[in-house]
Amino acid sequence: ISTCCIQDSSTYYWFVRVLNVSTGLADPEPTHQTHLVVCYLISWFIAYLCILRGVRISATISYFTVTIPLIILPIIFIRVLFLDGALVGLITFITPNPSAVNKVSIPLMLLDLMSQILNTCGVAIGLLMTFKARSRD
Repeated sequence: ISTCCIQDSSTYYWFVRVLNVSTGLADPEPTHQTHLVVCYLISWFIAYLCILRGVRISATISYFTVTIPLIILPIIFIRVLFLDGALVGLITFITPNPSAVNKVSIPLMLLDLMSQILNTCGVAIGLLMTFKARSRD
């Protein structure tokens, strides 16, 4: 992949390692990503189980989907603390940088914040309408 449009290491990791973006149509490497397809199918299967049985089973699935990240995130955090440069990265993350916040970045940040909130509400409202349609009032 051409590195002309990649500005930082996280963008490079996303495009090169996760998405495995090819350099063009003549690229001989396969373009399918098995791990992404498996994650996609698992997420749709969990959503299907929530809708299939209604509110009773979605509570059980919610316990699973809430507790697993609460178990995995501390393990990942402890693992990251022992990497080289972890203390420098943690201090950079915690310390505010007032020069990075200017009049241009605040509206862009608020726009990203509002789009994330609307996206989350859109998913929740769709699921609530499905539950209401299946309820036996």
